[in-house]
Amino acid sequence: MRRNEDDHCRTYWRASVARLQLAWTAQTMKLNGSFKLEDHMNDRMFDSAVFVKSGDNLVQEITCLEDALEFLYEWPKDRRGPIHQTALRACQRAFDSDYPLSGARDAFSGFAKAARILEEVSTTMPWMMGRGGEGGGVTA
Repeated sequence: MRRNEDDHCRTYWRASVARLQLAWTAQTMKLNGSFKLEDHMNDRMFDSAVFVKSGDNLVQEITCLEDALEFLYEWPKDRRGPIHQTALRACQRAFDSDYPLSGARDAFSGFAKAARILEEVSTTMPWMMGRGGEGGGVTA
């Protein structure tokens, strides 16, 4: 069990370091006018989001590798099992760049389905619709 905790700490630390590096890179590139956040974020974004139920009937949108890792780390220890460990390993390997991001997404989605928390979203949510069929209906 100690090894899993060590793996969790190392991966969580790497995710934190990656966020700090991204923030530092963003600040540096903003200073010289060459920063595009989407260039740095897209390599960890899932092709399509996974929606999961998370307590009190809330639905959480998992859009990237960091979201999936955070969700898996926060999953109750007494509910973890081999499917959780498989999804966690797939996400950790994808984070280390030696495993396809699509494989990590599929593993996370499989975990969510097995845990009966996967929320199938077959229609567009009301907040995703704008007036006249335009996207981005949320006003600032």
